[in-house]
Amino acid sequence: MEPLGVGIVGIGHWSGMHAAALKKTNILKLVTCYTRTEEKGKKFASQNNCAYDLTYEDVLKRRDVDAIILTTPHTTHRDLAVKAAEAGKHLLIEKPLANTVSECEEMIESFENAGLVLSVCQDRRWTGYHRKMKEIIDSGLVGRTIFAEGNFFNPSGLSITPEKWRWYKSESPGGPLSYLGVHMIDTLRFLVDPSVEEVSARLDKMVIKAEIDDIALLNLKFANGSYGFTASVFTTPRQVYTNLFGTGMNLFADEKAGLFSQKAGVEARERVEFENVDPIQREEEDFALSVREKRKPEVDGYEGMKNVAVIQAAVKSSLERRPVRISEVMG
Repeated sequence: MEPLGVGIVGIGHWSGMHAAALKKTNILKLVTCYTRTEEKGKKFASQNNCAYDLTYEDVLKRRDVDAIILTTPHTTHRDLAVKAAEAGKHLLIEKPLANTVSECEEMIESFENAGLVLSVCQDRRWTGYHRKMKEIIDSGLVGRTIFAEGNFFNPSGLSITPEKWRWYKSESPGGPLSYLGVHMIDTLRFLVDPSVEEVSARLDKMVIKAEIDDIALLNLKFANGSYGFTASVFTTPRQVYTNLFGTGMNLFADEKAGLFSQKAGVEARERVEFENVDPIQREEEDFALSVREKRKPEVDGYEGMKNVAVIQAAVKSSLERRPVRISEVMG
């Protein structure tokens, strides 16, 4: 298969992760990059053996670029995505898809009208242990899923300053939800049920001085009757884990410790082996194959919009101190 020519737009830590993953696959090829700071862009280009374009429009004009990987601040997503669609470029965009459901709808419509692929980066669902959990759940061994929790903690909020866009509520509504929590929302939807019906949330600021909150606690009610919980915190040492409890089996996944199962009637946990993969490479390859095979990617615009709807409902729930149904923010 001819490699998909890619331009990375927005140079930072995560663009480096994408570039590293691109080097491991032969179905995508990094062609060029763009960021507003020319020195930074040229350094990235040199490190990754690709071109550097002076403007976003220059990237979109390139005939050797089939698709854009967008890693820019959230408030830029809608405008940059629509421009990509108008230029005939497929798009793999970092989460969240946008800050509001209405922005997501505009983006989805632009790509559907152009007949192009729009896919959202939700790399946590592509980890080896989450794919194994899904395999076990689908086999029926877990039985009826009763409750699941997915929690993401790291100290990155402690380094946020007014010069950084994440400092501001207008740029990052929901605080850690837009950065950490969206991963676990997507993971729980992947494992438990794609449809969240209701969110009851509490957001607060305990430590950092930025405008945004630094802790988000969400209780979720799924359409299939299961319940879920996710906590995202910006101010503690890193911990990322997902636990799922069913009538036939419990599953415990930790990014450091691995995956364990506990069968009904047994107290001890058993280690579960799984394939160790690069989740960013997997999401990039799913995107490329969806373009070449003319099919829907696993995490399309609608999937991304559903995650944004949960965040929007959580912010509304915390402000109004009441449970919020997803239908209130997304028809």
